[in-house]
Amino acid sequence: MAHDHSITHQNKEYFDKEAATYDTRHGELIQKLTNAIRDNVDVIGADWKKANATDEQVSAQPVRLLDYACGTGMVSRTLGEYVDQCVGIDLSPQMVEVYNKRAQEDDHSPDQWHAVQGDLTADPSTPASTDLSSAEFHSFDIAAVGGGFHHFADPQLAAARLVERLRPGGVLAIWDFLTHPGHDTHGHASAHTIAKHGFSEQELRDMFTSAGAGEGFAIVDLGEFDFANHGKSFKRQCVIARGRKPGAAGAAEGASL
Repeated sequence: MAHDHSITHQNKEYFDKEAATYDTRHGELIQKLTNAIRDNVDVIGADWKKANATDEQVSAQPVRLLDYACGTGMVSRTLGEYVDQCVGIDLSPQMVEVYNKRAQEDDHSPDQWHAVQGDLTADPSTPASTDLSSAEFHSFDIAAVGGGFHHFADPQLAAARLVERLRPGGVLAIWDFLTHPGHDTHGHASAHTIAKHGFSEQELRDMFTSAGAGEGFAIVDLGEFDFANHGKSFKRQCVIARGRKPGAAGAAEGASL
């Protein structure tokens, strides 16, 4: 699929406008999703940090999370206690600003938590606000995307670029919607930012496999959640999908739908 620059631009504009009030307006939903994801950290199956790790061990080999399409940091706050470092990337500079402000308010140093503006699916020849080619943006233990894949113009390309950023044995994990008709989003303020009305289990499996993270693929049903925004409400069945990049032992086997 060709990269659709128009929907990418629309997402950037929309989420720039939403950033300042996003957490306040969606607080209850965020908390429910946070709880559901934490209940399934074993299924995600990354090599999480050890509770008794020494400072020397952490310094030598920190457990690193790439929070892509990070928004205000929901995934980082959900999984942050299981890793040593969170690095966020988002199209929206306003979302990045909120992410970094919240990280500072929660007493995380920039070395521990920080986000930058960027797009891993952009043409490499396109000028970017952040150089994402440095070592800082590679060799992650887990790359996670929370509710972002249905906004991506090219989900397969996004998955492949994320797997490139993983170390051997690293995990790609996403939460997103199961396939739905999408009729209830007509007239919704964010309708123009949606590229795909969810994913089937087979689509997710194929996407992870093609991207290079099909090892130990698992998908878990998180249940149905109520979404509301600007006077519109709708229900979505949410799932976690995970898979491992080959190169290390210990792939976790999860439940399937």
